[in-house]
Amino acid sequence: AEKIPAPNNTFDRVFFFAGFHHIQDPDKSLSECYRVLKNGGELYLILEPSCPKIFQKLFDRHTKRDEIQEKSYTRSEYRKLLQKDFSLMEFHNFTGYFNRESRRSLIYYLFLSVLPDFVINLFPCSQVIIAKK
Repeated sequence: AEKIPAPNNTFDRVFFFAGFHHIQDPDKSLSECYRVLKNGGELYLILEPSCPKIFQKLFDRHTKRDEIQEKSYTRSEYRKLLQKDFSLMEFHNFTGYFNRESRRSLIYYLFLSVLPDFVINLFPCSQVIIAKK
């Protein structure tokens, strides 16, 4: 993701599926995505973990895995990273409770799925983020 083997302005869309939080140099990766997108192209960050700053340490303690390098971002951190290159951004909470890895996670996301978006923004939640070039 930090060196995409494609010419400038090649793709209409670039997708990260539950992988952006594993990128070691997010600025370089986003610049590279911007480079290969056509004008008006879209970058999709799908199922990225996100959490309000006040819950960050608690969230990281329950989600971090020692064997995998990853970084969770707050919604405002995603926004700051993306606004360097991208203009329009949409943030969508993903509260789908199917295919969750544990019973606890399934119950948590089932709970989130019945809440309105403005309340969900207060809780750790997966995000779908769309940024436009």
